[in-house]
Amino acid sequence: MMMALDNAQNDTFKKLMTTFLEEGAKGMGMMMGADMALKRVDPVLNESWADLPDRFEGDNAVIGSASFRSQLNDPMVIFLKGKQGAALASLMLGDAGDPSDEPLSEMQVSALSEALNQMLSGATQAINESLTARIDVATVNAKNDDPDVLEAMSEPFKTGTFYSLHGEWSLEGTDPIEFILLVTESSALILATLAGATAPIKEVAAASSAVKVSAPPQSAPDMVAAALAGMNRLEMGDAPAPTAPSPSNSGIPAFASPPPPAVAVPSPFASSPSAPVNPVQFSAFDAAAPQVQGYENQNLGLLMDINLNLHVELGRTHMSIKHILELTRGSVIELDRIAGEAVDLYANGKLIARGEVVVIEDNFGIRVTSIVSPAERLKGLNA
Repeated sequence: MMMALDNAQNDTFKKLMTTFLEEGAKGMGMMMGADMALKRVDPVLNESWADLPDRFEGDNAVIGSASFRSQLNDPMVIFLKGKQGAALASLMLGDAGDPSDEPLSEMQVSALSEALNQMLSGATQAINESLTARIDVATVNAKNDDPDVLEAMSEPFKTGTFYSLHGEWSLEGTDPIEFILLVTESSALILATLAGATAPIKEVAAASSAVKVSAPPQSAPDMVAAALAGMNRLEMGDAPAPTAPSPSNSGIPAFASPPPPAVAVPSPFASSPSAPVNPVQFSAFDAAAPQVQGYENQNLGLLMDINLNLHVELGRTHMSIKHILELTRGSVIELDRIAGEAVDLYANGKLIARGEVVVIEDNFGIRVTSIVSPAERLKGLNA
């Protein structure tokens, strides 16, 4: 059963996915040390699984699948030709990136899975800038073409309509990388909705900011007195009476017709008889917490131009000397964090913030998502 995205939603979804695949290619290219870019992409709406014209079957295809933590309930599935998947895996392992007709080895599949993970994570971060709610990649897996794997990964696309995005990435030193990315129509609708939900709000805000009301200037004492008088009237349950325009030098023409009747505005300060009022509970101050106010803050200003070394920690792991000595070029080390989890930002070895990895043009960066409290940071500096 077709959900039928309208024209505006279709356009929004296509623009999002173009950005998704462009930024994803840049991130994957940086990992492989090669220039990679989106060459073309053609979204096609399929009414059934049988309508999907090609899945590179019979070509030792590589099948990748990504699941998401929030917003998107359905996975995305990507197909790559086996020979081109082997070229990507070869670059990931530090080789020349030569294509091969042989099925991918377990190490190559693992390397390609990591490449797809970086591609999809970077692509997701890029489109999050245009969405009203974040989406995050939970897991990414890559497998050799296998009937059982294909059956499991294709299940969400056999029960309804879906988009297949047929495209190519250009990659220096090798042939273009052909891909087919599958997105369920429900996921497409969610993405389009998240991308378009803020537009009407912005338009209304822009329209309201363009409306200006002229009023005679008031002195500060007059403004304070008027505000207090208005608050008193509100507390009594009466609306402020409209002030007739003064004919003398006010610059405001007289009303051609009587102003609309005043509407009683309930006081925001008066308590409702039906709603219980509870006293505000304040937490006690921690006398032991360091203070950064007054004279101490002036002393801290003397240190503001001192340089600190910042480093970002992606994750950690523990390895025995035996395993370290067995490391070779292309070895994959598993860290103690899952893909998409926040990374730690340290200043001179002290944790100060956490954030998410982003791609800024051709460089990696970190967007700070949470700050360690000032008290904890000062305790860490004193440690």
